[in-house]
Amino acid sequence: MYLWLAAEICGVIMQRRFYPYHFLVLAPPCGLLFGMIPRRNRIAPLTVGLLPAILLSIACSQSGLAQLDQRSSRLALSDYLTTHTRAGDSIWQDNMGRLLIETGLKPGARIPLTFVFCNDDQAPIRLVAVMLRDFDQRKPRYIALTTKLHEDLESRCSIASPLINSPERRKNYLWAWAQIEAYVNEHYTPETRIESETVYRPQRLIEDT
Repeated sequence: MYLWLAAEICGVIMQRRFYPYHFLVLAPPCGLLFGMIPRRNRIAPLTVGLLPAILLSIACSQSGLAQLDQRSSRLALSDYLTTHTRAGDSIWQDNMGRLLIETGLKPGARIPLTFVFCNDDQAPIRLVAVMLRDFDQRKPRYIALTTKLHEDLESRCSIASPLINSPERRKNYLWAWAQIEAYVNEHYTPETRIESETVYRPQRLIEDT
């Protein structure tokens, strides 16, 4: 039990990113250890023991719970892509998980979000090469980029600790995004704007067969 807990703690520390969900792996061993503590089976002691975890869970869930109040159940971009694509088409957007689920389309690259560029100093160079090769092979029907891309990137660099703490990683991160932008500008053309995104289509669309 103790070895399990120690291994999970080491895993969390080695990630060097202390987001709340990273600590979920500690819940099972901690729960079992809590159950092993000798105590009387009364409501008051159990409540006192669990109250800190309950309050912390509620506090960390506020942003997620707030999103449940949104009236729209689908992204506007999902609706647009659904009516402008065919089954089997691929698309790409930074952090495109929800978009893929809502549209049923295929990913235009194996890199689903560029936050993984922050993994290490050379990650942006290494992973953008994979992404651009995937673009060449999969030929996404649409690529969506933030309309104010440069402003968005500067904002990310000012709040993401891996980019703040490593000037080299920040430089490579911006370089990698410059490669993505250059690729899109060379092979794609803007088709429309939806909310904060500009949707690009290939300059030469594949004809229906």
